[in-house]
Amino acid sequence: ALATAAAVVLLWIVVGDDSAPGEEFRARGGGFDLEELAPGEREPGVRLFCVQVSEDGAEVRDEIHMTQAALPAPRLRCTIDDELQVTYSTPSLPGLTMMVFAQSPSGETHWYAPTQEGNTTVSLAEDVIDEALGFSTVLGARHEPGTYEITGRFFLGPQPASPGAGEPVTDLRAELVLEPSEEARP
Repeated sequence: ALATAAAVVLLWIVVGDDSAPGEEFRARGGGFDLEELAPGEREPGVRLFCVQVSEDGAEVRDEIHMTQAALPAPRLRCTIDDELQVTYSTPSLPGLTMMVFAQSPSGETHWYAPTQEGNTTVSLAEDVIDEALGFSTVLGARHEPGTYEITGRFFLGPQPASPGAGEPVTDLRAELVLEPSEEARP
């Protein structure tokens, strides 16, 4: 049931609805309440989902949780045919903003939140767990197979959307291993 709910929600995102389907992603995160979390678990975090979308629906193929305590950096495996969905968790910090971007093997910057360089950071709700952004990234657009270094940064207040902008509250790291499409494999 959970996989079906995630598939319906992700298909809804791909079709272009502007609202974020937070309830479904919170369900994937275990449905816990912030009051149940220890103080160290209330730090900002990002979860990344590789989603395969087809005419039969959507399937979450892999996921990772980026937190300060995640050592070594988590590794997410996707194919070039997948889409990348970002969710975030925040503590009680009003005015928190976020950016999520990656460096490709060739050094190019790819933006996932906001969706392009030059925008400001994404404004976040406070006291949420696994709140989904209302959009996903098609990895087949401007991405090539290889290992990408993903960075998630949280700021207090708006910051210029630049990898070196301002002093972040939290700086998270992960790897995205992007493999060729399944049709291209021998």
